[in-house]
Amino acid sequence: MRPHAEAVLPVIALLAFLPLACRQPEERRIVAEEEILRRQIYGLKELVALGEMGSLVPEDKLVVSIAESLVQQVVELGLPREVKIQDKVLVRATGAEVRFRDNLASVRLDALVRPLDATAPDVTVEIKVYGALDRVSLDRASGTLKGKVAVLAFEVPRVQSMGPDQALRDLIERLGRDNLDAFSALAPAIEIPVHIEQDIVMKGPDRVASISVLPAQVPLEASVTRVFAAGEQLVVILDVQAGPWKKLPAAGRR
Repeated sequence: MRPHAEAVLPVIALLAFLPLACRQPEERRIVAEEEILRRQIYGLKELVALGEMGSLVPEDKLVVSIAESLVQQVVELGLPREVKIQDKVLVRATGAEVRFRDNLASVRLDALVRPLDATAPDVTVEIKVYGALDRVSLDRASGTLKGKVAVLAFEVPRVQSMGPDQALRDLIERLGRDNLDAFSALAPAIEIPVHIEQDIVMKGPDRVASISVLPAQVPLEASVTRVFAAGEQLVVILDVQAGPWKKLPAAGRR
């Protein structure tokens, strides 16, 4: 086994043990934590497998590394963001935390929930929605990388007293259990400001030493083949293929 793979295995074992060691009365928070840890364990095993087969970064691919802080700013630009859940509650995302660690690109949204029923008590409940950037694709029209956040779990902080907000908390948990995907609209679409050119254009005519360069264009076909998160970076592996050269008319000609 490769040295870097051996270094990761103890971390996997520790993460696998944590859900058992962290049992607390707040069941919903435990469910959220266990889902995140489960994704991290799976992600680390995947990195170990890739490392054992060779390099995590192929030499024949294009590699784009995106800082965690940059995506944090992009997400924050899309906030606040509101979504109605089954016409019963209004959820408003006001803050976010992006983390690129352990092969998990996680996004946590801090949100406020209030009832839409005019006869319900005027209360607001804070919740946390946990998601992951699980789909990154290249938009061919704009040449930018776009990501979609999938919601994994949510947490409704519990309180000791049975105040007027308790009914709202129970409603939120019921809505989340029945239709977790409804919270997906709360996460803004992520457009990563990395531009991938779709072609190479040689304007020409030009002469370098004894070599003449004529006007031509070659199309580039790029696609995302792998994405992983590590060290506060989102690493996107792109496969880029060049198409056939196409001659262009020389400048001044029609």
